[in-house]
Amino acid sequence: MSCCACEYGEGREADSFVMREASPAQPLQFVVAGRSIQHPQKAALKTTNADAFAADRYVIGIADGVSTVEDEGLDPSELPVELLGLCLKESRARSLNSVLFDAEAEESLHACDVDVDTPKLPLYILTKASVQCKSFGSTTCVLALLDECKLWSVSIGDSQLLVLRRTDKPPKSYPAAHEFSYTTCHDSRGRVSNPEEYGGYQVVYRTVSQQHFFNCPFQFARMPDTDCSCEAILRKTAETADVGSVSVHPGDIVVLGTDGLFDNLFDDDVLELVNKLCWADTRNGMPPKCSPSVLVDALLERAVNAGQPPPGVSWPVVTPFSKAAFDEVGRRLVGGKPDDITAVVAYIVPSKDAPSMEAQKPLGGSGGAPSETQRGHVKGQRRQAAMARPFSSSSSSSSSSSSSDDSEKNTKQPRIGGLPQALQRGVPTLSSRSSFPPRNIGVVPPAIKASIHSVPQSLKPGEYTVFERLKEGAQQRLQRASSARPVQQNREGVNRSWSTLPSSFISAFRNLFSK
Repeated sequence: MSCCACEYGEGREADSFVMREASPAQPLQFVVAGRSIQHPQKAALKTTNADAFAADRYVIGIADGVSTVEDEGLDPSELPVELLGLCLKESRARSLNSVLFDAEAEESLHACDVDVDTPKLPLYILTKASVQCKSFGSTTCVLALLDECKLWSVSIGDSQLLVLRRTDKPPKSYPAAHEFSYTTCHDSRGRVSNPEEYGGYQVVYRTVSQQHFFNCPFQFARMPDTDCSCEAILRKTAETADVGSVSVHPGDIVVLGTDGLFDNLFDDDVLELVNKLCWADTRNGMPPKCSPSVLVDALLERAVNAGQPPPGVSWPVVTPFSKAAFDEVGRRLVGGKPDDITAVVAYIVPSKDAPSMEAQKPLGGSGGAPSETQRGHVKGQRRQAAMARPFSSSSSSSSSSSSSDDSEKNTKQPRIGGLPQALQRGVPTLSSRSSFPPRNIGVVPPAIKASIHSVPQSLKPGEYTVFERLKEGAQQRLQRASSARPVQQNREGVNRSWSTLPSSFISAFRNLFSK
């Protein structure tokens, strides 16, 4: 568990720049808005938007399906939607009988030799939902659960969560992005090292991106040849999931985003937008007058702009993605990361003051309700009449509207088959989310992404064959992409390619499964 509670959380609530307020006695709930789009560069490839999000008054979830499972004939959008729906279902089950649910959670944790001091509420909800999943695939996930006056979080991978709180100090403008270089940026989450000096809203809690190595996040995976038993999932989740909590107050703002958002926006960018739209017309302890959907649209617009290389500039535009690439693998990448982008914004309000939130059950599905705003509607988001798909994650922004219909059709295509059938047929993929930087910057993506869940202790002979075939397919796709559109790239740093590093990558891949 690696939450930053010690840095941003309860330990700093007494600081002068953070609102100091006694814990409210009244019940709290979320007022939520969310939206998922594809970056225009990715939407042009007519690939599946595998992001998903869901919410009700006390739970928010966001998941990012890994598109490389398309190489194995699977729909990458199915597992994220099913997982979130089941998380909502389990959360509601606890609300009906919390004593029985918590006792069952403690008993299950103890039976699997998991430390009972581990926060069992979010961990067990995610685990129990994971065990019930039927879809195959791989996904990152973040859950935020509101329990009285405490917000619990559990995350797997590089989707992230922020809790923002208003201060009395008027906000100052943050330095312009072009004033920073790879070396002067504080880290991959913030350009400045002292955000409290800029006043306005401040980050009081955040989750931490979990990655095996650069751009290869931890994931929950459910595949035909892996151990998906309750015991295996529970034990692995307890060992590796990022679980934490923070006391929350009315007026706090919760921001959830997939890597498409946080690979392109620093915390400074998020705070700057929130200060601009919310700080002036509200006061401490009160939710902003600005609708959460307005914040969502502003975050998505800025992430899209950051995710494309700006033409005609003489300096490298540093984003969290390019900063991490420089720090971890020595590459100087220009611009951000074109990807599926999903943002969810929630205001924490007293239940008595909150507007009604109507939950809508997915057609034909067995789990969970869709993502929703105050009236159960997400601005600009299409509803899909599909099993366990409460709100589609297909492209919906105006910038990608020309390809949204094709993207919607792509998400509805039936599965081609399992892993053996996919290998026999040589199923191609138009594009997929990469474990390394995206293909448009010329770095080879591995065809298999390591998972923190449900993996065998050692690879079997047949699995080596699967890996070799998928690796060969990835290399062929790279060659086709390179011949179709040569890409200019700074070649400083480590040269990573299948031709120069096959043995080292295979060794690293095997080591991930032997831990």
